[in-house]
Amino acid sequence: MSPLSQQLFAHAENGDAFASQVDAILTDNSLCTLATANEDGSPHVNTAYYAHDGQLHLYILTPPSTVHAKNLESRPAVALSVFRSDQGWGSPHRGLQLFGAAAPVGEDEHRRVFDCYSTKHPALLDLAPDAERMLEELESRFYDVQIKSLKIVDEAANGSESLISIHVSRTDRDSGSD
Repeated sequence: MSPLSQQLFAHAENGDAFASQVDAILTDNSLCTLATANEDGSPHVNTAYYAHDGQLHLYILTPPSTVHAKNLESRPAVALSVFRSDQGWGSPHRGLQLFGAAAPVGEDEHRRVFDCYSTKHPALLDLAPDAERMLEELESRFYDVQIKSLKIVDEAANGSESLISIHVSRTDRDSGSD
């Protein structure tokens, strides 16, 4: 069983299949819809590029001055959706609904996240050739979205109108326990 399967589906007999679906959807797409809450509780939504690390951490790069980044400072709860927008009506749907919390990436993790993000989005290297230069020259900063639960829609693999809901069991570097 893969590390992602062990983390997500420790007790599911088809955990490898679900982990493969999640990884494929995250790998095959580059944009997400990110929902945050404004100070008055009203919703705010934006579109963002992301990268993921194989442990269900999504990384968003955005200036701290944006509405969504300001929202994350005081209200870290987020919801995201990842899908291809060109899926036609009547064709099998495929995508993810993700729920979790976001926080700025710490200095100790910045280089690793920069490498992860620039691998998925090599154009970042045109703006900043390395993590240190990025911190010096760009206003944008990385935010770590730690996924706590998700829903998989993969009708080709799981059947028409199927929605697989999963709570993520965290044993990785951020939580220290389940």
